[in-house]
Parts: sequence; C-alpha cells; structure tokens
Amino acid sequence: MAHDRITRAEASCCADNIKFDHSWAGKPSMGSGKPFQRSGKPSSGAGKPYSGAGKPYSCAGKPYSGAGKPYSGAGMPYSGAGKPYSGAGKPYSGAGKPYSGAGKPYSGAGKPYSGAGKPYSGAGKPYSGAGKPYSGAGKPYSGAGKPYSGAGKPYSGAGKPYSGAGKPYSGAGKPYSGAGKPFQRFQVLYI
Repeated sequence: MAHDRITRAEASCCADNIKFDHSWAGKPSMGSGKPFQRSGKPSSGAGKPYSGAGKPYSCAGKPYSGAGKPYSGAGMPYSGAGKPYSGAGKPYSGAGKPYSGAGKPYSGAGKPYSGAGKPYSGAGKPYSGAGKPYSGAGKPYSGAGKPYSGAGKPYSGAGKPYSGAGKPYSGAGKPYSGAGKPFQRFQVLYI
C-alpha cells in the first residue's frame, strides 16, 4: 500500500542515520562509527555503554567522569582536573596531592598525612605520633603527651615544662631557678 512505502530519499536518509551495521543483537549503530551495545546504549568498546561527548566508558557500568579523564575504577568517580582517584572509596584531596590512605583526608599544601587518624600539623612539619599535635615552628614534639615549651627549646621530660630562656629543667617537678642555676632540693633562707 502507498502509505507502507517510503521514497528513495527517505530510505537513503534512514540508511544514513541508522546505518544498519548492527554491532550487537540486532541494534543499529548510533552513528559516527560507534557500535551500539546490547542494552541499546551506544558503546565505547568491550560491551560498555558510551558516556557521551567522545569519551570512552571506563569499565563495569561506570560512567566517564568527563573532560577526557578516565574513570578510576571500583565505583569511584574521578576527582577532577587530571587527578586519579586514590582508591578504596576515598576522594582525591585536590591540587595534585595523593590520598594518604586508611580513610584519612590529605592535610593540604603538599604535606603527606602522618597516619593513624592524626591530622598534619601544617607548614611542612611532620606529626609527632601518638595523637599529639606538633608544637609548631619546626620544633619536634617531645613525646608522651607533653607539649613543646617553645622557642627551639627541647622539653625536659616527665610532664615538666621547660623553665625558659635556654635553661634545662632541674628535675623532679622543680622549675629552674634562673641564670644557669639548677633548682636545689632545699632553699636556704637568710634572715
């Protein structure tokens, strides 16, 4: 019947658009040389749907992150800006810095994470360990939960603060008497 017929021009247009080069299970190609996959989605290759805009699909049902960046894998989206995903469900910290691992975010500014859930103290200083923050200004932490006294002076130990001014602590909970003199056990009083 007349209405069942198509013109030569219509047939030509249909052939140009559908292409009839069925790549999978009787489904036509989407055009531009891209084969159509089983589920009716255009494919990038290997049975994966095409993400769009000329980007190949990365793997296993995961969409392409965009802008020419490959998908990292394992269900994680691409972090962006050419940075690969760190893995294990952790987002990329940003700015070219790799993720430290174990669910900890990157501290920032090119500094690696110290580990064990402790944030980086900042300014290029490593974390001392054991849950103690860095004292600051390039000074290492003394250990055992004691803060650094400051100004380049090491901590004396045993929970005692530094007396100040470059003088070491005398010991046994006694502060330094001053001027290079250690603290005595008994003070002599002159009346």
